[in-house]
Amino acid sequence: MTDIRHISDKRDKKVLFDIQLNWLGGQRGILLANDVGDTLRVALPQSFGGTGDEWRPE
Repeated sequence: MTDIRHISDKRDKKVLFDIQLNWLGGQRGILLANDVGDTLRVALPQSFGGTGDEWRPE
């Protein structure tokens, strides 16, 4: 009989955030979270037509 065990590491941990994304138009938006006081400006990456000067989730 083969004993197969799964050894967990950091990649197995799931972290969920309750967020709201408001698109400003075009390729830019503002990301909001209830437990964070500031906003985060986001945009599409240059490879998808964005300017590349805002935060991107890649």
